[in-house]
Amino acid sequence: MSGDGGIISTVDDLATFFRALLGGKLLSDDLTSEMTRRLVVAAPDVRFGLGIFRKQLPCGYAWGHGGDLSYSVNVAVTRDGSKAVITAQNNPSLAEDVAERMYCF
Repeated sequence: MSGDGGIISTVDDLATFFRALLGGKLLSDDLTSEMTRRLVVAAPDVRFGLGIFRKQLPCGYAWGHGGDLSYSVNVAVTRDGSKAVITAQNNPSLAEDVAERMYCF
């Protein structure tokens, strides 16, 4: 049993959602800034804001909120929403590696 808040979606839908969210099409600039400004440490290279993670990659920061249940979803989006890389695989470490390489390409 799992009590997660997972959704059923496609990688295209997730890219559309996160690009709109970070691109200022879903929330006001003030709310988007608030969501991404108040960050707490989640891991050495990961910070957690209000419902969104910021991860330090070799080429800069990526924002998103993926998940793991039956498969792993990795979300990496620029802060302005101009670029999004979403991967979905049954191997969490591979999904993260592939997303990072694609994001920093």
